Amino acid sequence: MRRRDPDPQGEDGVLEEIARRTRAMQESDGSILPPLLLLGVMERVGSNWVSDTLRPVTGQHNEPFRKQVSPAHQLSALNPGIMSLEAAGPRLGHYGRHWLVTFAAGKYAPVRQVIKETNLFFELPALLALFPDSPVMVLTRSPLGVASSFARGDLFRRWDYRARYRQMTAITSRAVFRQWAAVVPDDDPPDLAALARLQVLNTLLLARALQDRGSVGESAVIRYETAVLDPAAARAQLARLVPEAPGLGTLPGMAAAALFGETPFPGQHHCGPTAGPSRTATDRDYGV
Repeated sequence: MRRRDPDPQGEDGVLEEIARRTRAMQESDGSILPPLLLLGVMERVGSNWVSDTLRPVTGQHNEPFRKQVSPAHQLSALNPGIMSLEAAGPRLGHYGRHWLVTFAAGKYAPVRQVIKETNLFFELPALLALFPDSPVMVLTRSPLGVASSFARGDLFRRWDYRARYRQMTAITSRAVFRQWAAVVPDDDPPDLAALARLQVLNTLLLARALQDRGSVGESAVIRYETAVLDPAAARAQLARLVPEAPGLGTLPGMAAAALFGETPFPGQHHCGPTAGPSRTATDRDYGV
């Protein structure tokens, strides 16, 4: 007789199994830590310099949830037929279930792991459900700064954001997500308008997901502009969520500048292969 896959929210559900495994790990080793979730309102919000700052004291996982599932997967952020974790659970099959449980439980370790995801849109609630006790760092940036970064790198075309926009219009045409349809109307907008709408949509979805999560887990916000103009304030926020990292919030002078890709010499910065004239906090890129 074919074994029936368990209900994801029942006694043998995916989330229950993850919770049992992580609880057993923490009971056997009190140094086990949940991962830090590094989330953004959009791409190009400074996630690379945050990752670089934390790399000496943490493990790094760059968009694993988005990249490690196929576009047709029930939990893929690229799938117009995307499902909630509750709906997808019974359809995962044994191997899919094993991968999801291992994916989540494997991020709990004595050395803090960082999971960077800046582009999940409607799949963000599933990620938060997999890591209910994780601290969350939210990265924001002015839409003008994001648009400037995209324009300089021709990223809308190179990263096929036109297809990303069409995915969002397809998703929001479904009844369960129709409340978001007004944010991304299917009117074939110019590139800049489409990019701005996507950032607004992702920001709203992120805010809703964190509101639904409630007060579980620590959280903090770092504005890209603050990180550029006042690195000490940004480091203090990081130190609050990663308290086990010695000296993270107290790095002085040139050490702090090096961490954030800055240079102590006026009129210069390190934004890529070459240095050029100093930019404002809005458009300085720091390779993010």
